[in-house]
Amino acid sequence: MKHYVYFLLNESKVVYIGCTKRLDRRIKEHKSSGKKFTSHRAIECVDLETAENYERRWIKRFKPEYNGAPPPKKNPSAKQAMCVHISKDVADKLREFAADQQKNISVIIENALAGFYNL
Repeated sequence: MKHYVYFLLNESKVVYIGCTKRLDRRIKEHKSSGKKFTSHRAIECVDLETAENYERRWIKRFKPEYNGAPPPKKNPSAKQAMCVHISKDVADKLREFAADQQKNISVIIENALAGFYNL
């Protein structure tokens, strides 16, 4: 099953970062909860552990107003830890993302979407 890290944006500002398997349902829940946002973006990840790692990292980096502290890191089993691999291409895109963090967040996310569909 696909897992997503998603960003709720109010104009160009990230106001919430989350992780889910059911993106459409989760966005609807946020709309009905009263969170103010004008758009959303999502990045597809290969598994839950990868999605949670990116969610935690980006919450720490962007400190969105609707997020509290990032979720605690789970201790993966030895089997899970051995199965998590990323390609050089993905690693390069992650480095590029980190270097570009001073740019407008909408631009960063749009650029990330182009390379993160197959994490």
